[in-house]
This record gives sequence, C-alpha cells and structure tokens, in this order.
Amino acid sequence: MTVTDTSRLHLLAAIGEAFVAVESSDGVLTAIARILAEHFGDGCGAYYNVGEAEAAGGWHHDATLSPFVHAALGARGRAGYDGLSGRVMRTGTPIRLARTTPEEARAFIAPQAFPALVRHGFHSALLVPMRVPGRTIGVLTALRDRTPAGYTAAEQALLQELADYIASSVVTTSLVKLTRHAEWLAERDRLHREAIASVSHDLRTPLAAVQIALGLLDGATAGQLGPDAVELLGAARRGTQRLVIMIEDLLAMNQLDAGVLELSMRPLDLRTIVAEAAQTVQPLLQEKRQELELAFSVPLPAHGDARRLEHVITNILANVH
Repeated sequence: MTVTDTSRLHLLAAIGEAFVAVESSDGVLTAIARILAEHFGDGCGAYYNVGEAEAAGGWHHDATLSPFVHAALGARGRAGYDGLSGRVMRTGTPIRLARTTPEEARAFIAPQAFPALVRHGFHSALLVPMRVPGRTIGVLTALRDRTPAGYTAAEQALLQELADYIASSVVTTSLVKLTRHAEWLAERDRLHREAIASVSHDLRTPLAAVQIALGLLDGATAGQLGPDAVELLGAARRGTQRLVIMIEDLLAMNQLDAGVLELSMRPLDLRTIVAEAAQTVQPLLQEKRQELELAFSVPLPAHGDARRLEHVITNILANVH
C-alpha cells in the first residue's frame, strides 16, 4: 500500500488529535490502532509502559475480533508469555513478517487470542518499537488478514516513524500529567499550611483572653472559693495552658514544613529559659502531682533562639511522666 506525504501528515495529525480528544490511556491507544488499521492492515494494537503508567489498545475491522487483537498485540508478559512483542520491547528492534504461517504466528500472539485470529486467517505482521531517546517504552503492531499484500520495507519505515511520534507524545503527556499533579499537590499543601496558620492564629487570641480571665478570677477569689471550685479553676487553667502548648507545636511544625521557620539567634542564659519554661508548665505539673526544683550553681551561657528553646524545654517538661 502506497502512503503519500499527504497521507503521512494526515496520520500524524489524527494521532495527535487522539491524544487530545481521548481521556483514558487505553482509549488513546485504541483510537490510534483504529487510525493505523486503515493504512497498515486489518488489525492494529499498541502497548506502552512508562514508569508506573501502562496502557494497551487494539482494533480490528471485524468488531468481534477487536478484543482479541487488544489482547494479542499487547506486550504484557502474562503467565510467562513473551513472544515477539516482548523481544521488540527488550531489544528495540522491529520485526517484519511479510508472510507467516499459523505456527509461526504463535511467537507473537498471546495464547488466549491465538485461536480466534488463526481462524480468521491473518497472514502478515509488523512489529515496531515505540522509542524515545535511550529506551523503548512500547510496541506498535499491525497484522493483515483480508488485505492480500504482505508488509513492505517502506511501510515498516513509516510505521516506525509513527511509533516514535506516539512514544514522544506518550512521554510528553505523562510529563504534563505529572507536572499538573505536582502543581496540585503543591497548591494543596500551601492551602493546608495557610489553613493551619490561620486557625492557630485565630485560636491564640481567645486563649490568651481566657488565660487572663482565669488569672484575674483566681486572684480576685483567693481564699473565697471552696475546694471543689478551686480544683475546677485549676483544671481550667491547666487545660488552657495545654492548648497553648499544642498550638505552638502546630505552628512550629507548619513553619518547618513550609521552610519558613525563622530563628532569632542571640547570646542568652539557659537558666532564664528553663525558669520561664518551668513557670509555663507549672499548672500541668500540679495536675500530675509532680514537683520541679531548679538548682543552678553557675550561669549557663548559650547562643540560640530564646523563644524556640523555651518551646522545646516546655515540651520536654510537659511530657515528663
């Protein structure tokens, strides 16, 4: 069959349209198989494997044979089956069977599809690799049954050109999908971090107000409340302090994940940091009936972020059992 330059351009354009118009990967290959079958024979099939993406598709003029062509011309090595498709996939070398017998056909047709295709009387096959620089990602196969002529070297060259075009389009499409997925993940993470920061910030103000109110209430009612009321007030103060620590943890982790955790480094005395942390967790220690005694005989000079260090020490003390 003679293919003119106009027909060649038509094939390239039709293949490109298939990638745009069809959503599923298997559907794209099935559409391409139908396009190629009009020029290269009576049935066509394609298969590729790019990373974790795998797809296969097939088409035949006889609709009852399309599912068999789909299975027959895929290069999946199921149940130990490899065949010529597998050889093309491994070596990147095309195989042209200008004329073949049913027995010879067993080498490239999957066992489950072999009986149906043999009954139909196909006689020629052409298998070419779908190549990108450095590797083969798939196999494009054509076969003939009702078309009398066998495959020519010119048809093999053209099918190889189309196979490489398909391979390039597959990789480009895969990269676009990966890029879009990565962008979606990045945007989702950004919104997640912003939501955490916003909620944490919104919680700080009412918690600070609650702490101040509880402190004022404690001072105003000193000696006037019964034991039960004193215990309830203490529980409220301890619970509020625990929430403050949790919010600080959440904000710090959020900033660390976003890569925006800022440190204000300066000389400091660890005695002051530890004393402030101990005062912060004092309500929690009382709840657990624990006592903390600080004894520093000498200054403890250091260089660091006072707020972050106090946060770390506060967490250590709050989690002591």
